[in-house]
Amino acid sequence: MLVLLSKATARALQRARYKSLDGIRTNANADGALLEQVAAPDAAGRTLLTEAMERTRPSARQYNRVLRVAEALFYRRHSTGV
Repeated sequence: MLVLLSKATARALQRARYKSLDGIRTNANADGALLEQVAAPDAAGRTLLTEAMERTRPSARQYNRVLRVAEALFYRRHSTGV
């Protein structure tokens, strides 16, 4: 069953995740290295992401945007992994 959280609830979960990091409250504030740590996809997600990256050859900025969106969807879905 798919459970969608409100945007406010998803943001609250992100703030809780980043509370120990100065100046970072949400995924929007996280840099690429931090996103790689917190938004690391599972094996199936990594395969899908690798295939997409090989086809589209995005810039580092675009890749980080993909991670931000994936992490946001993770929170909205309230799943156990990205």
